[in-house]
Formats: sequence, C-alpha cells, structure tokens
Amino acid sequence: MKGILSNWVYFVWSCVYVLLLWVILGCTLYGFLWSLGIYAVSIAVALSPLGESLMRKLENVKPIVTNKEKERLLPLFHEVYQNALKETPSLSKNIELCISNDMTVNAFAFGSNTVVLNRGTIESMSDEEIKGVLAHEFGHLAHHDTKALLINVIGNGLFSLVIMIINGIITAYNIITNLFRPGHDSIWIMNLLKGFVNIMTVIIMWVGNVILSFNSRRNEFHADNYASKIGYRENLIEALYFLSKLDMRGKISFKDKMKMSHPHINERIGRLENK
Repeated sequence: MKGILSNWVYFVWSCVYVLLLWVILGCTLYGFLWSLGIYAVSIAVALSPLGESLMRKLENVKPIVTNKEKERLLPLFHEVYQNALKETPSLSKNIELCISNDMTVNAFAFGSNTVVLNRGTIESMSDEEIKGVLAHEFGHLAHHDTKALLINVIGNGLFSLVIMIINGIITAYNIITNLFRPGHDSIWIMNLLKGFVNIMTVIIMWVGNVILSFNSRRNEFHADNYASKIGYRENLIEALYFLSKLDMRGKISFKDKMKMSHPHINERIGRLENK
C-alpha cells in the first residue's frame, strides 16, 4: 500500500485524463461513464497477464533461452529475487528475467512479472554490478512503480487517440466543405478550433511530462534505497559508477532537467554512499 500511495501523482494525472475525455465527450453523465469505462477496461487489460504478454512483444523482450546465459544470469537473478521476497513477501512469485537485444547499457521492469536486462548490460557489467541493477528493478516492482506508470501511459494513449480523432473529423469536414461550399466561413472557424485544440494538447502534455518526470526521478531514489535495504548497496554503487563513465551528456538545460525521468547518476551515487 505504501508503494502505491507513493505514486499518487500518476493516479491524480490519470483522473485529469478522464476529466479531459469527459469534457471532449460533452460533459454529460453518459460521457463521464463512457470515459471512466473505457479507461477502466484499458487498464484492466494492460495489467492482466495478456497485457503483460503483449507488452513483452511490443518491447521485443524474451525469456532467457541459451544455456550460457541461464548458467550465468539465473543464479544472480534468483539470489536477488529471494532477498527481495524476504523484504517484500507480497511480490509476485512469477517474476521472470527477460533479455532485450538492445546493446545500450540499461535495465527496466514492467507489469508485475517482468524484469529486463539489455544485452549491452549483460556484455558490459560484472556479475556483482548486475546484481545491483536487478535489485534496483525489484525496487520498482515492490513499490508498484511499473503499474502506476502503465496506468498513466494508458491515459496518455487514450487522450492522444481522442485528439487524433477530433483532428481527423475537422480535416474531413473542411475537405467536404471545400468541395461543396468553397470559401465558407465555417472552414476558418474549424481551423481555428483545430489550432486551439492542438495548442492545448501540447500544453497539457508538457505539463504532464514535467510533473510525471519529477515523480519518476523520486521513484529512482526509492528503488536505489530498496536495493540498499536488501543488501546490494555496494553492487549498485559500482554499477552506477560504471554508468557514469558512459554518460556523454554535457551541460543540461533547465528545461531538459525538468523532463528528465532519471536523476543525475552522481546524485544517486552520493545518496547511496551517504546512507
């Protein structure tokens, strides 16, 4: 429950999406029920085993299949998994380690049962560093960050779809009007409406990204703390030092900092070293 409540920002922003859909559908009782129903069904499917399976296909990740990778990675994974279960008995008992063929050094988790290592991480990091990375990802699962983020992604997708449909309707209206009543006043009015909708969409999405990026950065610190709590502080510190060597970014503007989903690596290292 604590982990779910820590992601209250995602849930509040999800309510904003529902309200926006309701406004677009006419602010009627039926419009509200439709908005809520469509959103609820989408979330239920996304959080189901079917949704997680589809997510694996979309992300192009697959369970470990080669003996060499099984012999190296599964003992590391199960060691961290068992320590995570001691700290969080409510964790799913069906979490599976998957691999992405992406050669960037990264790892991520989604749904309730999927932890992913990029091939770049497997090829570049030591076993001890990989343990630290896995412990961090288990922190995201334990705090339900993956579920909360998915709920927001669903809202974002539905909102974008509705805006796309509105733009399509306006474009179709203008084409038909131009064919039968060229130069009619309603055309520029509809173009004005289309411009207003697009401007408001950009503003809403930007504000949402800033707010949710702030929450995402906070969740990274929580996941780091979790890794430390289950015994992998030094492992994660070494992994982060390795990542800091690969960080080729120069000075980051204030605007870009506001939209960063992860804190600066050195800040994460400093917090862990001072614990």
